[in-house]
Order: sequence, then structure tokens, then C-alpha cells
Amino acid sequence: MTPQTIYHRIRMDLLERMPYSEVIHIGSTAIEGLKTKGDLDINLRVTQDKFWESVNEIIKMGYFELDGTLQCDSLRHLKPINKYEIDVAIQVTVIGSEHDTFVIFNEILRFNNYARKEYEVIKTQYGFIPDDDYREKKAIVINKYLNFFKQSPQQGASPDPSSPASNCILREYKNQ
Repeated sequence: MTPQTIYHRIRMDLLERMPYSEVIHIGSTAIEGLKTKGDLDINLRVTQDKFWESVNEIIKMGYFELDGTLQCDSLRHLKPINKYEIDVAIQVTVIGSEHDTFVIFNEILRFNNYARKEYEVIKTQYGFIPDDDYREKKAIVINKYLNFFKQSPQQGASPDPSSPASNCILREYKNQ
């Protein structure tokens, strides 16, 4: 099964159990043409009052909290217990929290060629080192572009003015 097929199955499961949530395919497999390890990342966005209920519901579905990742009251990383033939992770985030950045970064990758190229270098050069080291390398690139996005007077603008950016989509997401 492809990551997209698995995503649609998981999405239906999540929405059936948590109809109040937003379920979004994120990560490299969500962006056509981006290099990927073939894993699947999903962002489940919920309000603060539904956060722990959602985390507990996902655990009931056969997922566990992933060690070695940031876990707090607005972000939880969960993985299934031997459920799929590819690596799957669900990031539960509180809408509007400081950790609610997965969709923004995906849009940056989708529309900013410089960010995409830099991210692909990390995937290519470091995709097979230990997970903690790999996450650290990815975080540097992710934070660079998220910080630019947050500080830019023209929200969503590219660090390179000649690069096309989807200011409209990024602005729309940021203002939700």
C-alpha cells in the first residue's frame, strides 16, 4: 500500500472517532516530487479542550507515545504498534499553539524551492543516521524557515525574493 492509501484509511478512522479534529497529511509523502523515506506523517489538530481526549483515543487505537521526541500539553508524537508496512507517525497539536506549525512548514516546502532543496539535502545525507541525530538536522532547517515565516513583514514570503511563495495560502492558514 502507498503512504497516500494508508493516510486515507487512518484519516477515516481518526475522523470517525474524533469528528471535531482536523486530520492533515504532512511530511515528504504529502508533497508531490519531494524526496522521501517512504514514511507517513499525519497532523491531528484539535482545540486545547480536546487535546488529552484525542491523545487517549489514539492510544486506544493501538498507538504509543514516541520516546525521544518533544512531548508537552500541546504536542504529542504517536506511532502505531506494528500496524502498517511503513513507518507511520501522528503528531497531535493544539490549534494555535506554538507547536501548531506542521501545516505551515508543509506549505513552505510546497511553494518554496529553496526550502525544498535544503530539506531534501537533509533527507539524502542524513536519512539513515540514528533518529535523534536525523531529527536534530531536520529541526535546524525547519526552524530556519518557520522563524523566517514568523518574522517576515509579508507573511509566508520566501527568504529569496525571486522565489515564488504562496503568500495567500500561508496567510490564510496563519489567520485561522
